[in-house]
Amino acid sequence: MVSVLPTSGEIMNDVQNDGKITIRKNTIYGIAIAGFAILIVLYVLSPGFGNSAAVDSPQAGQPTAVEQPTTPVPSNTQNSGSNGIVSLMDDDMKKGSDSAPLVLVEFSDFECPFCGRFSSQTLPSIVNDYVDSGKLQIVYRDFPLSFHPTAQKAAEATECADDQGKGWEMHDMIYANQGQVGSTQSAAVSTFKSWAVDLSLDSAAFDSCLDSGKYESEVLSDASDGVAIGVRGTPAFRLGRRDGDQIVEISGAQPYEVFQANIEQLLQ
Repeated sequence: MVSVLPTSGEIMNDVQNDGKITIRKNTIYGIAIAGFAILIVLYVLSPGFGNSAAVDSPQAGQPTAVEQPTTPVPSNTQNSGSNGIVSLMDDDMKKGSDSAPLVLVEFSDFECPFCGRFSSQTLPSIVNDYVDSGKLQIVYRDFPLSFHPTAQKAAEATECADDQGKGWEMHDMIYANQGQVGSTQSAAVSTFKSWAVDLSLDSAAFDSCLDSGKYESEVLSDASDGVAIGVRGTPAFRLGRRDGDQIVEISGAQPYEVFQANIEQLLQ
């Protein structure tokens, strides 16, 4: 891995700390001094998890992960060894042209406040400057965190809405109204059904889709794929050229400028 452009990467103990809910300490600081860089990696394993750094197996339920805070540290590039960014794409919601030279794959949780911050503060500018111009395609993949009781059903609701061509509308509705979803799964399901009506969806078809758990396995499959490539928190991004094998990792709800710098570098 080589240092490229700033991204975030601080993971702390399983406590609520300044709005950050985390399970493991893994703070990375890159400091440039006198022409050379010192990279310090500090791992502190949470005793509450038996000194294990592994996430829960998706087969046993939703993966245990963290919400990434936003302390900038160097991002990294890696050679995927398997068709680059294309290997991380699935049949998930996409925004932008299938012929766009760049692809940004996002792993997110609908209950994560940092994911909501990205959706409201950064995503619109990325769409305006790069998606609408045909330079970038965004692929949204689900990564519901185990300690978020409504995240799984929120992801399923978006998939059900996507069946009717309004997945992104449900995506935007949920992130814009995270505080209105409800604190339990049953309350959340009622909310999503109400929003389906607001979005002029076929409510009977949507309700049946959501109640049946039609997309439960699809959502968990996304999460499993994320775990397999090292995703440990949300939001997490992988960016690359469609015709290349280099992947840039960006972690956390970084400001637009971080995405812009990485995108511009790959467009050169």
